[in-house]
Amino acid sequence: MINRSSRYAVAQPSRPPSRVWLFARANAAAATGGHSGNSAATATAAKAATGVLTVPTPGTTLYVYRDHRNWVRTLDWSPDGTCIASASMDGTVQVWEAATGSERFTYTGHRGQVLTLAWSPNGAYVATGGNDRTMQIWNAADGERLLSRRDHARYILALAWSPVGAKLASGSEDGLVEIWSLKDGDIIFTYGGHSHKVLALAWSPEGRSIASVSWDGTLQVWEASNGHQLFAPLQHDTPLGALAWSPDGQYVACGGFGGQVYLWNASTGEAVASYAAHPGWVNTLAWSPDGRFLASGGDDGQVHLWELAARSITFTYTGHSDQVNALAWSPDGSCIASAGDDQTVQVWFTP
Repeated sequence: MINRSSRYAVAQPSRPPSRVWLFARANAAAATGGHSGNSAATATAAKAATGVLTVPTPGTTLYVYRDHRNWVRTLDWSPDGTCIASASMDGTVQVWEAATGSERFTYTGHRGQVLTLAWSPNGAYVATGGNDRTMQIWNAADGERLLSRRDHARYILALAWSPVGAKLASGSEDGLVEIWSLKDGDIIFTYGGHSHKVLALAWSPEGRSIASVSWDGTLQVWEASNGHQLFAPLQHDTPLGALAWSPDGQYVACGGFGGQVYLWNASTGEAVASYAAHPGWVNTLAWSPDGRFLASGGDDGQVHLWELAARSITFTYTGHSDQVNALAWSPDGSCIASAGDDQTVQVWFTP
């Protein structure tokens, strides 16, 4: 149980690092050779290490992280931009330096595959879930487990912190979404609007509402306090497994089987746009911090950046050799970390 002691108090997140700061870290990686077996210093970083700071070409790979031994299913960037946590079918969560790929520690608290994770907004905790049906919260600095609960009847497939970190939502193969209180570690509300497994969750930026998508093909947007639906469930022709709420709160994007990405007005449920992103599944979606781009990863191993203003795909990253399962933008928007079935996490520069 998480108690009310000061070590669980919600703190304000640190200011994200600047783009130049990240370049400086990349320069250091180039000078030292980076993490053994993982870091391939880019030509741009190597040039910058000589004293000339050059903005990398979009898609330039900072390094490839290769320490997982099975498909990498999920990842998240720490709010201060210094670390990345990645989780795999190998049963581990690994926390490592975002600029160099140097591993800090490995968390092995789950008995089975780790399928979802989320870093708390204050940077202090990481929440994880998997096929052992447990939701666990642990210290992001050293991996000390603080909470482990088994309340879902099936695998936990999605986790999302509220914007201030006081609540945590979990979605499961049992079709339910549970809202947890971080004051006492107890469930404060259960949402049962879906008829099949819940595959992705996203809180609205102000924290009053939650969007959820499911194998039942619906996008549902509802009040986190009582489950009241803001508009009727948006039914799609195929299962949905990817979801992202825009930083300004105006749009909810979703995708799934069939390769389409759909953009909806988050207040009214009206269709805004759609585009063909990938053949097969759209596995993951992530908005850039400034809301300019929506990134999508799919079964084709590619990552597309769709520009909101242009209503078109303006950049494609092709570094993966197998399907892409997870995406996370750095807090300053300069890089994306992408992970997939090729057992790698790749960190690369954005436009």
